[in-house]
Amino acid sequence: MVVWRYALLFIALSATSKASRKPVLRFRFYFSPWYVVFSPFTFLIKSQILFQLAAKLKLNAPYAHTWLEIVGVRWGKVAHLVFMFFG
Repeated sequence: MVVWRYALLFIALSATSKASRKPVLRFRFYFSPWYVVFSPFTFLIKSQILFQLAAKLKLNAPYAHTWLEIVGVRWGKVAHLVFMFFG
């Protein structure tokens, strides 16, 4: 029983610096808990914007199947080729 007390005391003292006796952060957390909280909300907002954009595009260009068809009709063949190359 006494051995465990000294072992725990040794572990606690080794986790602090000698000069200030403040706890030393050995493992940093790079993942914030705010991502866990706000990720579902950002996903819902982005998906809602995407669905509204898709509905608006379908209303404005009902017979277009792809984004490239809309670009080709709206801005011409050069823009269509540019979007094909960079897309």
